[in-house]
Amino acid sequence: MKMATSAGKLLSCLLGLLFLLGCSRNQPPTVDVSSIEATVASRIFATLTAQAVLAHPETPTEAREDVEATVVSRVLATLTAGAVSVQSQTPEVKETPTPTNTPPTPTPTVIPSPVPSPTSPEPIAIVQAKVLNVRSGPGTDYPVITSVKQGDSVQVVARNQDANWIEIVLPSGRRGWVAAWLVQHGFAIESVPLASVIPTPPPTPSPTPTEVRKELQVTFINMHYECQRRIWEFEKVKGIVERVWGYRSFQVDMYITNNSDKPVEPPWQPTRWIITDGHQEYISDLMWQWVNKRTGAYKQPPIYPGQTAGWTFIAFPLDVGQWVKAAEFEWNGQVYRQEFDLGPLGNSYNYIDCGNVPDHPYYPTPTPRS
Repeated sequence: MKMATSAGKLLSCLLGLLFLLGCSRNQPPTVDVSSIEATVASRIFATLTAQAVLAHPETPTEAREDVEATVVSRVLATLTAGAVSVQSQTPEVKETPTPTNTPPTPTPTVIPSPVPSPTSPEPIAIVQAKVLNVRSGPGTDYPVITSVKQGDSVQVVARNQDANWIEIVLPSGRRGWVAAWLVQHGFAIESVPLASVIPTPPPTPSPTPTEVRKELQVTFINMHYECQRRIWEFEKVKGIVERVWGYRSFQVDMYITNNSDKPVEPPWQPTRWIITDGHQEYISDLMWQWVNKRTGAYKQPPIYPGQTAGWTFIAFPLDVGQWVKAAEFEWNGQVYRQEFDLGPLGNSYNYIDCGNVPDHPYYPTPTPRS
């Protein structure tokens, strides 16, 4: 039974030895395996011979045990020597590290610093006023050429001597001037170049002549029309009586306030009536005033400085469809005029229809106005 155990151990050792030899042959580097195999083979041969001795039953038990111990020790020594020899002759294989796919660190691109241009760009201003006039020159006496609105950006290119007006460039490319205090800017106006050419200011317009103070105040009131359809007689030249026929008459009160330093002598009355039919104008210098049938015409007083006086006057004759458009009064080289209007329906100032025109032998005397 002990023999079988020893044989099994021997067989296991042999198989292990062969495995080691086979593994050693599969190593990448080549070693001197022939000498190792010869040594192992001789020792195996001796071991097998001893095993044969042990196999005979006549061999004493002590001898068997000595042989078995010898065989086992030799096999173990052989296996150990082979393993050590293979290990000592196998060159060390350095493990090659597996490369990793780490991306290379990019080299930073050097961006050159911008080189400043020889001339700096013109500054920008923002319009603050809701509507800002752009003028042809630095001042309000220059005409307005256009305008910009609040929030617009304008390019500033020049200034005037006092730095209170700046020259700008409009989006259209046209240049103009705006007041510096009406724009927002983040720069000193004095740093803007002085304009090389400043437009010549326009000529100062001559002052509008003031209206000459009127020496009189002339007012016409209480206008109204009356139907006549009759003949009136008048003596324009002493001793010569003339007759005129009229369809209607126009009556008005004229008041004069004397603001001059001399009196207005009588007779004072309207100088002329301006009569129209809506298409053509006529002038008439016939002046009629109320008279007392018993005593005749009222005597007019002079109007002294500071005084006011009035008189009633009548425009006659007026033909069908005619009315008085205006009355004029001339005194001391001045003309006082007041317009009258019939209104859209022709019924202002009691303008009435006087009925049909009867037969009459005389015609109105007003002549067309040239």
